[in-house]
Amino acid sequence: MTEEVPKQDEVAPTEKYSENLETAQFYQTYQILEEETESLDEKEIEKIKEIEKKLQDVLKMIEEETMQLSEFVVEEKNLTNESCSLLRGILKKLKISFKIPTKAIRLPKKPKEVILNEEGHLILVYEKGEVVSKLLEEYPPEVVMAVMWEILPELAKSIRIYREKISGRVSFFEKVKRELKNVFKIFSSSAEESEDEYEKDLKETLNE
Repeated sequence: MTEEVPKQDEVAPTEKYSENLETAQFYQTYQILEEETESLDEKEIEKIKEIEKKLQDVLKMIEEETMQLSEFVVEEKNLTNESCSLLRGILKKLKISFKIPTKAIRLPKKPKEVILNEEGHLILVYEKGEVVSKLLEEYPPEVVMAVMWEILPELAKSIRIYREKISGRVSFFEKVKRELKNVFKIFSSSAEESEDEYEKDLKETLNE
């Protein structure tokens, strides 16, 4: 009996099935990887969009805060200058100066003595005779605020004392005015009586 020998170009069914299975698995794996890559790309895009939105929100907030900050800086400078100018006028009128506690103000170099004179100059006296004197408004706002905070209670006392002095003078002049007015009335009355008597005598002389 003659055995049939398979032709070289023919493949056994088992081997063919195995090859088809491997090919199917390969395409399935590739498709899964492709889907995962697309999914990852979408997630990355969404994440980038979210970051961009947050960045835009932060930049917008910074822009708004910067505008307000600019306005406040200008207003703070104007108010500081006006307040110091008014204070300078009051100090000149009252002729007073203040000694400020050194611990009350923060400066890069701690002075030995701090004085606000009646000209509105803040004078810093350091060791070895070093002295710095500038108008109060020329110092940083923090220093101006600290000085104001320290002197306002004493300034209120000085204003009260000055008011009491003015009140005493007013009371004195009221009394003087009242007495002088009484004397003036007496003199005015005497002058009117003398004038009436003169006119009466003149008429009698003319009638004779």
